[in-house]
Amino acid sequence: MKKLFAISCLSVLAGLYSCKEVPVYIPADIPGQEDTTYVLSSVETPQDKKYLIEELSGVQCVNCPAGIQKLTEMSTTGEFANKMTIVSIHVGTFAWIIKDDTKPQYNSKQDFVVPGSEQLLDIVFGGDPGKPCASFDRLRIGRPQDPLLLPNYNQWSSFMSSARDSSTTTPVNIYIETAEGASPDEFDIKVRLHYTEALSAKQSLNIYLVENNIRDAMKYALKTDTNYIFNHVLRKYITPSNGKRILSDVAIEPGRVYELRTKLTIDRNDKNQAFWNPANMEVVAFVSSADDNSKRVYQSQYVHLKP
Repeated sequence: MKKLFAISCLSVLAGLYSCKEVPVYIPADIPGQEDTTYVLSSVETPQDKKYLIEELSGVQCVNCPAGIQKLTEMSTTGEFANKMTIVSIHVGTFAWIIKDDTKPQYNSKQDFVVPGSEQLLDIVFGGDPGKPCASFDRLRIGRPQDPLLLPNYNQWSSFMSSARDSSTTTPVNIYIETAEGASPDEFDIKVRLHYTEALSAKQSLNIYLVENNIRDAMKYALKTDTNYIFNHVLRKYITPSNGKRILSDVAIEPGRVYELRTKLTIDRNDKNQAFWNPANMEVVAFVSSADDNSKRVYQSQYVHLKP
């Protein structure tokens, strides 16, 4: 059993805030993770809203390059610039590696399918509707029965507008800190949440590890590009793929703070992790509702893995 640690509010916060509760570490349900919660009397101003886009992709999905290009354009220019957190999840149909014994020069070097993605697909998204498709803050755009994953990338700007119109602010601020550990492949990660509003919905925290600038094979209708550059690729679920339930036994009120500390170690003996480049990696964190009738994302943030 983990030890419980009481932390002095004055020593931790250096007099900037006052606490209504003494923070106590809560035993975490994942080895190597520990978390704590407390309440501050000073409530922060809400951060600018950053919308989470989870795009389903695959190296044999001939239309997926156009889909991710659309998201990249939306996130870098125009009204949604710097307001989007993009994660490309390789799972389901067309995510199989390219393997052709008669033309090995066109084969995939690595597999982008991550353990846990099938569970995410089933538990959160309710199945694979075909690719490319994307979820915008896990909202049902339109009718309550509409799917979370939306095809037709030509309409994604409209879906993004709907997500923005549904929420222009956030009830929870997210801060992510990373630090290098004892070796170049070890990292300490800290995620801190500060609630700016009271919430009654069940809460879920997700932490993803993603990588950019990956060169590997991508299949098109008439050719295979062995020098295709993949970006925003999900590499690992640091929390469970369907989220870590948090703050189940306390009131979620303005000033409520939740902190999670965890470690990441890259296993160079793993056939896929051997390819990972920490310099190209980002840590993504987001908070969402865990209610049965809503999975909406309240806020998302990301930082570089290497400080």
